[in-house]
Amino acid sequence: MTILRERGHLLVRIDNRRAIVDTGSPISMSPEPFEFLGQSHSPPTNIMGVTPQKMSALSGIQIDILIGCHILSQHTVRFRWKDGLMDVGDDIPESPISAELSTLMGTPIFPLCLQGRPSKALFDTGAHLSYIDPDLVAGTVPVGERDDFYPFIGHFTAPIYRIPTALDDYPLEIEYGTLPESLQMMLGMAMRMSNSSAVIGTQLLEVFDCTISWTRRRISWRRN
Repeated sequence: MTILRERGHLLVRIDNRRAIVDTGSPISMSPEPFEFLGQSHSPPTNIMGVTPQKMSALSGIQIDILIGCHILSQHTVRFRWKDGLMDVGDDIPESPISAELSTLMGTPIFPLCLQGRPSKALFDTGAHLSYIDPDLVAGTVPVGERDDFYPFIGHFTAPIYRIPTALDDYPLEIEYGTLPESLQMMLGMAMRMSNSSAVIGTQLLEVFDCTISWTRRRISWRRN
């Protein structure tokens, strides 16, 4: 399945509509029923008042459907960002860097190292910019700032930090933001519940292909 990469977001075409593939969302939404991989879906038209139209306005890209984890978790999915492809099928093998999959409301959780220390992160394909526990960057000078958005509050500006990160001892150059106080409580709760220190977006797919099998409970990675 061909993927569209726009402003760091990952989308697929469903007939004449565009669907964002979002492992950070437990549920899906669409103004009308749609078919995905041979199955019909009739999700809610909005998530707590947020519609695809509102997401389009905030992101600046056309989004007609959001495909979340309650649909994705029925499959084994491999994201190949550089190839512009998303593979789906139970016969997809694990990649060399592999770990047991744990989830928070469907969102994948995976091990990595932050600042040389073993940690965990939530993997959110609905985001490009990653976010880190602000306690880990306390006293650190930001390298800049980036504009971002969250559907429930709109646009905001986040300070940006470059933090040493490693996946299976492979060093990565990942920029992390910290959220405004209005969102930090929500993210902090998710981090505590998942024992995670970061939420990592599609930046990671620029370096690694990722295979997620909710049914086999495995998440794995391969350098692309």
